[in-house]
Amino acid sequence: KVNAAGITTLTYEEAKTFTPTPFTSVSKVVIAKAIAAKRNLPIEEALQFLRRDGPAYMPYTEDTLTPAQGVKLIKDANGLAVLAHPGDFSRRSSYNPEESLTRLNNLLNQIGVMLFGIEAHYSRHTPEQMVLFEEIARDRGLFITGGSDWHSAEMSKGIKLGDGGISLTEAQQFFKIVKEKTRLL
Repeated sequence: KVNAAGITTLTYEEAKTFTPTPFTSVSKVVIAKAIAAKRNLPIEEALQFLRRDGPAYMPYTEDTLTPAQGVKLIKDANGLAVLAHPGDFSRRSSYNPEESLTRLNNLLNQIGVMLFGIEAHYSRHTPEQMVLFEEIARDRGLFITGGSDWHSAEMSKGIKLGDGGISLTEAQQFFKIVKEKTRLL
């Protein structure tokens, strides 16, 4: 779609060179880095091409995993599924808090029994959202997690790598449970 929109000529192999490891998938951020390099643009400008209203935006299709399928894959791999940054529902609902909460609750009704936790603490959540998501997690018996969503210095200005908004004690509790449930660590 980047090529078809006339943004630049980009192959999968070229985009793959911008992943941090050979095992990392080619994501929107990786494609933006490749566009930025080829067009000599700041990463923020390159990301504009890939946003919902951008010329190279790729909507979800029938080939996209549903949340339930994704969670099942995680569980089948002996992993623990956590719903990441639930506050993003408001960005996809025209900032209508009531609609956002309805969409979140509908999703949790579909996949909640398969989830391990909710990322209540997140760098873009407001303090009010964090309290709300903690309450939702407790009401549903889900573990409260946190994350910084740090991607790189240029992509995550003002965010510290690893600053997930949870205490060391909470992190240790999390890893203890992960170790017990997955027998991986």
